[in-house]
Amino acid sequence: MPNSRCKSEINLPVCAYAMIFTSLGSVLYPQNSQAQSSASGADNKTKKAAKQFSLADIPGMRFTPDIPINFPLPSYNSNVVHKSFINSTKGPPSASLTLITRDQPEVVYEWYKATCRNGGWTFSTPKPQATSKLSKIGTLYMIDAKKDRNQVRIFCFPDKKTQGTSVGIAWCKTKP
Repeated sequence: MPNSRCKSEINLPVCAYAMIFTSLGSVLYPQNSQAQSSASGADNKTKKAAKQFSLADIPGMRFTPDIPINFPLPSYNSNVVHKSFINSTKGPPSASLTLITRDQPEVVYEWYKATCRNGGWTFSTPKPQATSKLSKIGTLYMIDAKKDRNQVRIFCFPDKKTQGTSVGIAWCKTKP
């Protein structure tokens, strides 16, 4: 079993679940998605698998469609068509949020950089030219930020379905 203790790294199990649920988001929380289109054969398979999957099957995790107000970093709120939140209920505190907006990745990325800067976070970003090679659907924007004992990793990338942006944020509390 992988070590899920968060020292200065993001809790990987939460991150893995966040990426899974980013792709299943509108299936799991259809009331939050206004950008649903007709389902293809692959979408039908995903929906069928999601119906068979119970969120209660993952011990130590809590899934909600809403992002709590005490999350250490504000969430982007312009043209959002889907959002979900996952947090640990056992072990070291960690959480992930996902959202989909109709806004372009560059706009969302710049908003998160400004939010980190204005909120007193120290952050680093790889050059977009370096991350453009990581994604086949467009540039992947990343931010690694720290403030006090909070660490976040923010990912913004093109969302094919909405022609907007998928955002994933992984958070953990670091040791003093």
